[in-house]
Amino acid sequence: MNAQGQTFCGVEGWDPAGRYDVVVVGIPSSAGSLAGSRACDGPALVRRVSAVLAHRSPGTSGWFDLERDRTLCRGLRIADAGDVGPDAGDEDRPNATLAARLERIRRTCRLLVVLSGDDSWTYEVMATQRGRLLHLDAHEDRNPYQTGALNHANVIGRLLDDQRSLLVGQWGRRGLSPEPPQDCGRHLALRSEAAASAFAAEEGTELHIALDVDVVDPREMSSVTCPLPGGPTLASVEALCRSAAGLQTLSLSEFAPRGDPRSLVEAYALVQLLLRVVDATVMRE
Repeated sequence: MNAQGQTFCGVEGWDPAGRYDVVVVGIPSSAGSLAGSRACDGPALVRRVSAVLAHRSPGTSGWFDLERDRTLCRGLRIADAGDVGPDAGDEDRPNATLAARLERIRRTCRLLVVLSGDDSWTYEVMATQRGRLLHLDAHEDRNPYQTGALNHANVIGRLLDDQRSLLVGQWGRRGLSPEPPQDCGRHLALRSEAAASAFAAEEGTELHIALDVDVVDPREMSSVTCPLPGGPTLASVEALCRSAAGLQTLSLSEFAPRGDPRSLVEAYALVQLLLRVVDATVMRE
């Protein structure tokens, strides 16, 4: 649970000795943001809004989706591991302590769902992983990396340097760049929704999804750190995530609420997306 004692959708708290289908964990930090982001408040608001879906007692009965006329996540054991972050005084980035904590949680579940602040924490989330990373983001995040300066604008570049067993496919990037993208063999620019779907649905290797919510057009998702016009709809992003095969990690970042009613609406939309993706991917296994 978070500092306010709330768990995602009222699920049970995480037990290190337990075995789960899904574990939710928060990283409520904007320490890697260069833009004065409120993304550190995103995980708490997502949990708070999800409280309307809490059952009287935590269980495996699932949630009824009125739009789809079916119950989601029935029979799944889901837990919330609360918030994690570097210890006081241990602010070095990349942070090995945080990566180790996430790995301990990951070993207890089939799918790890991360509610992150800024998307620089994608590095620690992926530090021990291999396989494929589907990076859904309006920005490339491959600015030059300098020691001690891991941030939301260079996190993918650092991952590509350090994680030689990781193949990154990015969909949704747009806008302007100081120079043409320097794609390499392990960083694929997925230039169409069909290409992104094929990358997500490929079987045989582990898949991880890093969803920076600014990939969505700001007409639908305005509570983000660095909005860019012209993005896909939330429905198309959801459909893409639901098509994922072998999903091990779903990390959601850069939801930066402003404290207005629209932020509440957008937080609830993200709760729906998370439950639908969990249902589609974990229940299919």
